[in-house]
Amino acid sequence: MNANYENDLEMPYSELELKRWGYTHWRCLLDGTVVAVAPMSISNGRLFWNVHQDGYEDFYCYDSVELAVTSMMEFDPTTQLEPLGWHRHGSTGRRRPGGDMTKEYINK
Repeated sequence: MNANYENDLEMPYSELELKRWGYTHWRCLLDGTVVAVAPMSISNGRLFWNVHQDGYEDFYCYDSVELAVTSMMEFDPTTQLEPLGWHRHGSTGRRRPGGDMTKEYINK
């Protein structure tokens, strides 16, 4: 499901490509960054950052696919540095129990 906002750019990949790569929802941000959601394990969802044909640059883990999709849809790159509601950030090891940013810690 392509989730374009009024200010999003045109998606550089086809729906067929994105589905073949395992993504269920996606959008292309104003700066050209492609973000996409894929289901992980039994019920968790993952929001992938800077998706391309060889993989992705980073990811955020969520308690469900629905939470990941909601976070992707609500993310506004003009006012936010990163999406909200995640419980694990892949590249930094940061954790946020229950998606709560006030409880953030780094898992080393």
